[in-house]
Parts: sequence; structure tokens; C-alpha cells
Amino acid sequence: MNSQRTVIAEEQVRDAFRRGRLILNYRPGDIVTAQALDTAERLNVSLIDQPPESPPPVETDGVTATRRALYRRNPGWAAPKPAVSPRAQTLNKLALVGAGGVGSHLAHLAANSQIAEEISLIDILPGAAESIALDLRHASGITGS
Repeated sequence: MNSQRTVIAEEQVRDAFRRGRLILNYRPGDIVTAQALDTAERLNVSLIDQPPESPPPVETDGVTATRRALYRRNPGWAAPKPAVSPRAQTLNKLALVGAGGVGSHLAHLAANSQIAEEISLIDILPGAAESIALDLRHASGITGS
């Protein structure tokens, strides 16, 4: 038995009621104050002198346990490096239609990996492509693109 005894006061009963609990369990040997009993009676909260039952342990059959052990990924596993194409070449000009989130990120990645000599952003909104291009140009000092 646990040697520490908990005091169940009016605050615990009110807290249980606020949380929508109509039953407040406490361990045998805990101290319940008179105010807690009055508040529990007034708020229709039942005080029960037993701890809540814990759920039974989950039983796993041998087949499931073996399957989990076999298909668990090795912690030392690393993804293979992507294959480099021997025919990779740079483009003279790359035109990206749409300077939104995807287009601006694609332009940024293309500039960082130096895929093209010149990158053009095209968008239907006036000034959107120019502002993204200006941001990429200003960031080129940091990113090295």
C-alpha cells in the first residue's frame, strides 16, 4: 500500500465536476474533508473509495510479435544516394509559369542547383513575378546562387 495519503478537498470535487466527471475515485486511506463530501452531494458527484480499474494488458500472439520484429527498420539504415545521370546538362533558359508558393520555391531550387543560365518567372498578377525575382536576387548573396 502507498504510504502517502492524499487529501480530497472541495477543490478536487469542483474540478471533477467542471471536467464533466460524475464519479471521483480515490485510494483507500486517502483523507476526504467534510467540505468535499458536502460539495459532492450538492453537485451530484459520487465519491468512490477505490482506484479506477486499469485496462488489461494487451496480449499479442507470437505471429504478430514475430512480424513486428522482422519488419522493423534497422536503425542504421540510410536511404541510398540518388543516381546522378551522366547526361545531366544545364539549360540556357528556364521559364516557370506561376510565381506562387510552388513556382517561387522551384525557381529558388533551380537557382541554387544552377540548372539554367537564365530563369524567367511568369505570373498573371502584375508585379508578383518581379517581386519574387527581386527576393531571389537579394538572397543570392546568402545562398550563393
